[in-house]
Amino acid sequence: MRKKNNLLPYIFQKKFNLIFHSLSEWEYFFLKTKKIIKKPIFICGLPRSGTTLITSIINQHKKVGSYNYKDLPFHRIPLIWNKLNKFYYGKIKDEKRLHGDQLLVGLESPDSFEELIWSRNINNYHDKGFSKYIDKNYNNLKLSNDLIQNIQKILYLRNADRYLSKGNYNIFRLKYINEVFKDAKFIICFRNPYDTVQSLVNVNEKFNNLENSISNFSQQLYELCHFEFGKKRRALLINKNNYEKTVEAWQENNNFLGYLLQWIDLYDFVLKNYFKNTKIKIYLLNYNKLIEKKNLEINKILKFCDLEESKENFSNNIQLLRTNEYSHSHLTEYKSLVEEIYKKLLKIESEQIT
Repeated sequence: MRKKNNLLPYIFQKKFNLIFHSLSEWEYFFLKTKKIIKKPIFICGLPRSGTTLITSIINQHKKVGSYNYKDLPFHRIPLIWNKLNKFYYGKIKDEKRLHGDQLLVGLESPDSFEELIWSRNINNYHDKGFSKYIDKNYNNLKLSNDLIQNIQKILYLRNADRYLSKGNYNIFRLKYINEVFKDAKFIICFRNPYDTVQSLVNVNEKFNNLENSISNFSQQLYELCHFEFGKKRRALLINKNNYEKTVEAWQENNNFLGYLLQWIDLYDFVLKNYFKNTKIKIYLLNYNKLIEKKNLEINKILKFCDLEESKENFSNNIQLLRTNEYSHSHLTEYKSLVEEIYKKLLKIESEQIT
């Protein structure tokens, strides 16, 4: 989309941070209807595990609202910006994502723009703070107020009853989010590990190549808190030892090993921290099963989210579901550990009740 790589608005907002904070507070103060936030839906997982696809599917439901591309770049004042953004964007058509997955995105498409709220409220966010584990004891009143106020703005702006969030880094914050929104629904996506890792490698290569043809490409990803790919890529800090091995692997251009270590750390973290706490409402979404049994799986997800089934709403995106065949020749000494974690995920997924 035209102008999506214009950095000036982000520089301007940082320089005049206090002004935009005041505008945001003023906007919330005069908000006509402050809707009660009930059963918000948070989608997360490792990139390339289906988070964007399932978010775009659920976002078509008439009761759901989320941050969309048109809320950029002035996401802190979405109500004001909604009156002006048509002059900024003009007539822009939907286009295929740069990831190579054939998924169309446009001004009405959802994505992980809520992450910008977290980025300005977590210490050392742009260093390693974006992957910091935040549990229910984390005390940050400014963050919780910022989330609540902005979610209420989005619900009003979209005329929606339910808030939908896609944020891969929220995987580290489920317990905190559940403390702020006690009836929240969480969808954690996973996929065949080797397919996931190979897809991560492929997208990273694409993004590195795009650096030469799209101005400000890496910096734009950085401004939007996307650290998964490209020249400004950063590893998740979950296990210090594997973090260091990941960084070393990437430096040696062994991208497959680096991403494989990230897959191991993230889903091992999920298994150890989230499936012994029944108070958190989690649906473990198997992307591969979503491909094989599209309608059945989508209806299960809607049921879990307490959204009525409406097949016709999702037909446009169902056709985008497809499988990819990747070579699994990059097997390493981590094969047994990867398969053990994957089997545990499959077992939990198969036994869950919606």
